[in-house]
Amino acid sequence: PFDGPGIEGGSQDGPKGEDIESPQLLVYAGSAGVPGDDDGPLKTARFDGPTGLTVDTNGAVYVADFLKHRIRKIAGGQVSTFAGGNGSGTKDGPKGQAQFAAPLKVAATATQLFVTDNKGMKLRSVSLATQEVKTVLATDPYKVKEGAGVAFAPSTGKGNGTLMYVALMDKH
Repeated sequence: PFDGPGIEGGSQDGPKGEDIESPQLLVYAGSAGVPGDDDGPLKTARFDGPTGLTVDTNGAVYVADFLKHRIRKIAGGQVSTFAGGNGSGTKDGPKGQAQFAAPLKVAATATQLFVTDNKGMKLRSVSLATQEVKTVLATDPYKVKEGAGVAFAPSTGKGNGTLMYVALMDKH
């Protein structure tokens, strides 16, 4: 069986070499084949199109729930809506007002999440402390020239040595 963190009998060392030959898929949260957006205990919570996940420095797991337009948090045996969930859109603001348009991937730093908002064609940030959602980068990928890349400094917008590189799909 798979021997990884958060799985019964697991360890922080991850899978063991001899176990790779017969891996098992285990559902950690939600219920396979039962879509929804219910928050709550791991086994009764529901997801609808989870597409990306990340783990913060405290061990909380964040999931991009693509079809429900929200970011979910898994911590302390519970699933909760961390940001979005107010219909499809690209509105910035606090947890209760912010919207996502099919969030696809998430990445965590010590202070924030970065979310690729697929239909909104934006890179969004979510403060881990306040759950405030902000648009960091908005671009029309169809206007980006062949071979172009994007780099920016997320904390100040002024090249402070902390750069994030963004790859645009379909821009080989």
